[in-house]
Amino acid sequence: MGFLGLNNWTNPKLAISSALWESDQLGTGFLTPTPVILPNQTLRIFGGVRDVVGRSMICWADLDPVSLEVVNFSDTPCFDTRDSDDFDTDGAILGDVYLLDGILTMIYVGFRKSRKIKFQAFTGLATSTDFGISWTKQDSPLTQFHKKVPKTDIFAVHSKNNHKQGIEYFVAIGNGWEIINQVQYPKYQTYSLSGESLESLELSSAPIITLSNEVYRLGRPRYFFSQDFQVEYLIATGGKRDGDYRPYIFKKIQNEWELSDEQFMIKPGILSGFMKQVSYPSVIEYDNKLLVFFNGDNMGQAGGYVTWASRLKDLK
Repeated sequence: MGFLGLNNWTNPKLAISSALWESDQLGTGFLTPTPVILPNQTLRIFGGVRDVVGRSMICWADLDPVSLEVVNFSDTPCFDTRDSDDFDTDGAILGDVYLLDGILTMIYVGFRKSRKIKFQAFTGLATSTDFGISWTKQDSPLTQFHKKVPKTDIFAVHSKNNHKQGIEYFVAIGNGWEIINQVQYPKYQTYSLSGESLESLELSSAPIITLSNEVYRLGRPRYFFSQDFQVEYLIATGGKRDGDYRPYIFKKIQNEWELSDEQFMIKPGILSGFMKQVSYPSVIEYDNKLLVFFNGDNMGQAGGYVTWASRLKDLK
């Protein structure tokens, strides 16, 4: 049994409503809700909130650890990349957020529209010395790494391995688009980007995840190391050709990522708000809880949901 096999999961709760930011002319979605535990044990969730023309900015909300109700939230975006005339001029969504040497570090994905394709997506980096209140965009090797990969429209780092010594990121790389159900989608696959430092990062020679025939791509793989089960996971959202979005679970077995038979606790088509889409889950162990944040229908339009279970150590 893995962590998804726990049988005491709560019903999904809309923990972070996009309505929090309506007064700022935002208020659409809270995409890829990503939790981080600050040094003072604050549970802070970062996510992308879209403006009226669909451009995303990254905001945050703090949750009470018991009730999982919002107790504080950012009244302005962490930073605003819109109209920067750079790779992120048409908005930014989260890759990952983590503490590194006492500094909160954010990997994000910036978008730029193109005349030939719907958009290009590349990776940026920002840091915060006050744990997420103010941010400074950094000119890092990640920002320019896509230039080393020829003919790519997508070079998007989506999560960091927080268990391995050194650095390992999981990155979507691809070029080209295809039409599915009359909608244009980018084509990409997941690679590993690893090294002892940002300056020494090397890309895996081949994709690390194998797609099934029904899934045209796997989006935004999120890394999770289960302390209770001592297992490494990648949880990615699979876009099926019938329009269904759902999480696919991979375990690391003998240094290879293999599709697990574990099923995500919520399936599309069963609950209101999740009829066609359950997407972008991010998992964190917090005190006695195992928390999973994720999105529902319409690319997370309502906001960020959470479900939780008691950790294995508390069930013994």
